[in-house]
Amino acid sequence: MTYQFTGFRQVNSTRHFAFTCMDENRSSSSVTVEADVILARKYNILVQDLPLMCLRLLEGSGSLAAAALTLTEANMVAVNSAARLRLADKQRNRKVPSGARSGQAWRQNPLAL
Repeated sequence: MTYQFTGFRQVNSTRHFAFTCMDENRSSSSVTVEADVILARKYNILVQDLPLMCLRLLEGSGSLAAAALTLTEANMVAVNSAARLRLADKQRNRKVPSGARSGQAWRQNPLAL
C-alpha cells in the first residue's frame, strides 16, 4: 500500500492532513489524520515533521478500516523520547581532547623554533 500526501487544512489548533491511499490493485481511498499543533509544540516537534509522523501512523495502522485517524499525545511523547535518547547517545559518544595542549604541535609557527 502506498500513501500520497495531498494537503492539509487547519481548524483552530488542529491540522487535518489528507492522504490518498493506493492499494495493490490500484483502488484508492482518502484518509485524514488529525494532529494537535499545540501538543506538537509542547513536545518540541516541528510543524514540518507532522506530515511524516502522520505517514508513519498510517503505515503502522495496517488496515484502512478508519477514514480518519488521530495523532495522539502518546505518539508525540514517543517521538520526543526517541529524539532525547538520540541526543544523549550523541553527547555520550563525543570525544573530548586528552589535554589542554592537544593539537599544539601542528599549530606552532615553524619559523619560531
